[in-house]
Amino acid sequence: MWVALMGLAFVPVYISYLGVESWALVGFMSMLQAWLALLDMGLSPTLSREMACFLTGSHSAQSIRNLLRTMELIYGCIAISVVGVVWLISSWVANNWLNVTQLSAASVAQAIAMMGIVLAGRMLEQVYCGAIQGLQRQVWLSSMRGVFATLRWGGAVGVVALVSPTIQAFFLWQGIVSVLSVVVLIRQTYRLLPPGVGFARFDVAVIMRIRHFAGGVAAITFWGLLLNQIDKLLLSKIVPLEVYGYYVLAASVSGVLYFLI
Repeated sequence: MWVALMGLAFVPVYISYLGVESWALVGFMSMLQAWLALLDMGLSPTLSREMACFLTGSHSAQSIRNLLRTMELIYGCIAISVVGVVWLISSWVANNWLNVTQLSAASVAQAIAMMGIVLAGRMLEQVYCGAIQGLQRQVWLSSMRGVFATLRWGGAVGVVALVSPTIQAFFLWQGIVSVLSVVVLIRQTYRLLPPGVGFARFDVAVIMRIRHFAGGVAAITFWGLLLNQIDKLLLSKIVPLEVYGYYVLAASVSGVLYFLI
């Protein structure tokens, strides 16, 4: 409930300082984050499941650490690729995809390039959140989510109000919080796992073993995205960015009803 509240409570402040078009870029980033779940390929929920199986004795300490290291390397490569690709296409998106009317194309391109760091950080967060959840530390994880939601959204108010009322400053703060969150989650994950008999290593065999479950989750994710995100993707191209901002705002508010249900 606190995380949901933090995501909405400061929206009027953001719009007051940054404008509707800038807020639309935040919604655009959220849409990209949702679509990037396809790159997850069902691995985060699968990791959570395997961590829970580890608690029942289905894995040795070494095998579960190998699984985590395998996931880390896969996600690390994906995260680096996301940062690079988003940076490369940022100018094209600002000039050819989004219909910007008030902001300059250069500032929009800079903001989109900075989105790559935030998106990569949030992808890495999912790996360790899945591991911690599977290890039955839901209370700790929920508490940390509340803390970082407060830092992410409440702290951004201080940044745009006291430091720089620009969308670039907003995304810079989001990136800093995402990196900090990943560091804390990594530390907690490895603190909960027992030591193995050797160094953790990349293991192709574990990927082959979990591929069917992960594939099923990936298919569910794909169809869920088509139902819930295709409108935001198409409208980001069709309508002016300011109108898109109002649409994203309405979608965010209505999403609270789904959360309550």
